[in-house]
Amino acid sequence: MNDSPAGDYTATQPAIKTRRVYYIGGFDPRGASYYHRLYREESVKQSSINGSRIEVGSRRKISPLQHAWNIDAEWEGDTVTTDYRFMVWDDIVRKHWPSSHLEMLGEMVTNYTGFISCGALGRIRRSYRSFFITLIYPIVIMSLAAIVGLSVGAILAGIMMGAGFSHALSWLVCFACLPIAIWVVVKQEERLKTFWLLRTILFVIRWGGFVPQGINQRMDEFADIIEQDQQQHPCDEVMVVGHSVGAIIAVSVMARLLTRSSQHSNLELVTLGQCIPLLSLFPNAAEFRRDMKAVAIQSDIPWLDIVGRADPLCSYEADPVEISGIHSSELKWPQRLDISILKMYTSKNYKRLKLNKLRLHFQYLMSSELKSNYDYFRLTTGSERFSYQAKNTI
Repeated sequence: MNDSPAGDYTATQPAIKTRRVYYIGGFDPRGASYYHRLYREESVKQSSINGSRIEVGSRRKISPLQHAWNIDAEWEGDTVTTDYRFMVWDDIVRKHWPSSHLEMLGEMVTNYTGFISCGALGRIRRSYRSFFITLIYPIVIMSLAAIVGLSVGAILAGIMMGAGFSHALSWLVCFACLPIAIWVVVKQEERLKTFWLLRTILFVIRWGGFVPQGINQRMDEFADIIEQDQQQHPCDEVMVVGHSVGAIIAVSVMARLLTRSSQHSNLELVTLGQCIPLLSLFPNAAEFRRDMKAVAIQSDIPWLDIVGRADPLCSYEADPVEISGIHSSELKWPQRLDISILKMYTSKNYKRLKLNKLRLHFQYLMSSELKSNYDYFRLTTGSERFSYQAKNTI
């Protein structure tokens, strides 16, 4: 874990008055309206805990690739205006979203074969124990379902044959138990949102073989938008926030910006619950590793990587840059902040919360029940600079 780079950015500076946030979401077919509603509702809850006043304006569509809403906040007498931009790539997500459970299970078999054969899964197993468990969970649970289904079917077949039914009918009943068992498991896992995470995993594994259609163009377009805004609409602080798979996109967007302009003094990167090694450990992901190295060695743009031990899809146990084979004395980023979701809730409510794996993965964007070392709404609307918050707690 990198420790102190943010110290270079903590010189005495005036409080933030204007901020622009570019939010890049994860592998989620839900669009801007969902995230606008989420921010508005969760900020109200968090305000009762952190003592702020946060008013979220209505959502407006700036372009096909951007939705936005203004946020007026007051923190201990300081007022801050945040221009919050939702960067659109959910149209690409929907094109790669498995349309049926059968399709998804078929992809699981074919994609995991390549995942294992290239050695990426083995490297994750050695470095990220909990992340590895998340990745193999769908295979394990489906295998167990198949074993249970066939076992129950074999018992029923034996009973039927002993009762005088034909062997053909008895074996037909046996094998019919297999899809029934899998169907029961799929329905249960959809309730727990595990299969949503599986869709995300499958998408990134496919990306490890070849870049999905439209991704490179969209990242170029995001970089164009940010660069143009930097030139035409300056503000005190500009933050690019990537959540989940969006963290991968955010890193590559930053790498593009580094090649286009030398004006980065107020530009910053935040990655939330990233699953970067799921892509970077693939041999074919050389282009992304180059992007990550470019962002990790530069001095102008601080990069804060926020990870949570309880998040099932977050690679929190090791630095994502170093584990990807990027070793250099020039490495400066990321600075990592390990948050404890357990400490954000009472034990009773946390026990309920942890049953929903997807909900844990979204905690970075949501309010907490108790005060903790992390507050997304302070990060995006607070009067302190990113660098101060990164060095201390958010």
